[in-house]
Amino acid sequence: MLIIRGVNVFPSQVEAALASVKGLSLHYHLEVRHHKDMPELTVVCESAKLLSESGREQLKAKTSHHLKEKLGIRINVQIADPETLVRNEGKACRVMHVA
Repeated sequence: MLIIRGVNVFPSQVEAALASVKGLSLHYHLEVRHHKDMPELTVVCESAKLLSESGREQLKAKTSHHLKEKLGIRINVQIADPETLVRNEGKACRVMHVA
């Protein structure tokens, strides 16, 4: 569980919200950064297919809106190209703390 701006956020909640967004693959990870002693959450997710820059921006806006609607907080979103995020053989490491 992560506490982001006073809201409890479970990675499983993020996964469920992302699974319902058309155009995304099921591969993602969460990056937690501390900005002025407050944690900020960024979701890095893969698009299901290669997109143009405008298509990527539309998918980013749609994903960001959907996450805010489902989780109640604004989360930064980055859209990666297909097959670019690291795949793990064992248990997936979804949360990364970034300095």
